Amino acid sequence: MGNDRGLPSIPRGLGRELTTYLQSMHGILLGLSGLSRGSDRALRVSDGSVRTGTATASIGQATVLNRHLADKVVTSSKLADGCVTAGKLAPSAVTNKAIQAGAVTEAALAAGVVTVSKLAAGVLPVWVSGTARDGETVSLPGIWAAAPLVAMTAFSLPSIQEEEQVKSPVRVGVADLREIAEEGGEGTGQWEFDAAGDFEWAAIGYAQ
Repeated sequence: MGNDRGLPSIPRGLGRELTTYLQSMHGILLGLSGLSRGSDRALRVSDGSVRTGTATASIGQATVLNRHLADKVVTSSKLADGCVTAGKLAPSAVTNKAIQAGAVTEAALAAGVVTVSKLAAGVLPVWVSGTARDGETVSLPGIWAAAPLVAMTAFSLPSIQEEEQVKSPVRVGVADLREIAEEGGEGTGQWEFDAAGDFEWAAIGYAQ
């Protein structure tokens, strides 16, 4: 049995009526498929369009499905500028792995989109405060990435005679700010200081 443009030809040796009938059906199928010789419906696919003779028709909407595309065949060079819009992106489709370093600039961020809850720990400085009494050791709460800045915000002086003040000047403030070390000498990130006098203090720095 021969083959005519993808369809099997009529076998020889059949009865005349059957042969005529099959030949008629054969011609109809070739005409419907656009494969008959000299047909102006011969199809070819070129540059993403379907051509019928001299006419060109676009591929219908949703004609090319995901299963028709091999992996990685749609590259950036095949996408027209601006064709991938926000409405075509699924929720959480753009992850940090898909963003180039330096791609998100200040101009690309809308006002108010970066809130405190979206910032990683250690990005903003930490502020703590408290009260110190003369002679006590004050431990700063939290774990610090480096030495915090500690300053007095208010203080009080004892009532003393002028003669005693001349002989022994009054000292008020933070003394011997230091990091608490482990037994092996490694720092723990915890800090403390000795209080000279009674005062209120505040510390600012970056937490680990």
